Amino acid sequence: MRMSKKKARKLADEWYKRTLEEIRNGNSIGNQSVDYEFESNNDNDSDDYDYMSDLDNTITEDDEEEEGEDDSTSYSYGMGWPEAISQMYDTTVKYLSEKELRMEAIERMKQIEADRERKMRYAFYKKHWKAITILLLMLVVAGVGALHYYELQKRIEVGVSSDELIGTYYNVTEGILQGNGFTNIQTKCISDLGPSDLDKEGLVSDVAIGGRNSFEKTSRFPYDARIEIIYHNAKSIKVPMSSKEAKKCNYEELLNAFKEAGFISVRIEADYDLATGWLIDAGSVKQVSINGDTSFKESASYRLDAEVIIIYHELTKNKEQSQ
Repeated sequence: MRMSKKKARKLADEWYKRTLEEIRNGNSIGNQSVDYEFESNNDNDSDDYDYMSDLDNTITEDDEEEEGEDDSTSYSYGMGWPEAISQMYDTTVKYLSEKELRMEAIERMKQIEADRERKMRYAFYKKHWKAITILLLMLVVAGVGALHYYELQKRIEVGVSSDELIGTYYNVTEGILQGNGFTNIQTKCISDLGPSDLDKEGLVSDVAIGGRNSFEKTSRFPYDARIEIIYHNAKSIKVPMSSKEAKKCNYEELLNAFKEAGFISVRIEADYDLATGWLIDAGSVKQVSINGDTSFKESASYRLDAEVIIIYHELTKNKEQSQ
């Protein structure tokens, strides 16, 4: 019966356990016969075996034996079971050591082969480096030429000069360039117009094609060149306080705060909802809205011409006087 290193160790363990059990049962094992032999051969291991069924079976290792080397260990009749087990373990350890040496030799051969191939490649490159360099240069030149030709084929006429686009509405400029075949158009809004410049809102101040903001009608650019259209809107202004804080103010104080912040469209409305004014002071802010938004934080920003409406509490008796 043939077995591998793992099975040989397992067999020794099983035999040892069985021998101990025989001793516990009072059986005599001093003169039991033991005849196990480990031999090296080229056959493959078999997973189907019945160990310990017959103490006279022969156990053979599953490895090649070097020429002229006798690596067998025999256990003869009359040998005590401790000595037999000891020799079996020694044989297994020897097998494992030889296996590791063979694996190391194989890895070393692989490393030697890899080094040899690397040296051959180096020698080839060293011998033909001029031809390789010329070939690479030719490939680079051909690639650059092909790229340049491709870019030339992509170029189309703008159809309108940069001066003609300045001062038009940004959506009109975008439509003209799209109609001429350009596909990569971006718009950029700058909110910086003051009260006196609101008539310039939405008008183009600059157009750049491929990083150039000056071009003629006949200028040619790739159809996918980046185009940036810059236009302007009303300035954004930060609110002086949150809507919650505004309700703690007098309407006149709040009116002045919004005007000082820069809002140009602020108006007040009275809500005649106080009978006596004992619990709520007349003139206190009931609600403030910015473009219809009645809840905003202190960090909020709105256009300077946003409509601000301040509603405040007022005595009912004053309604007739205001009319």
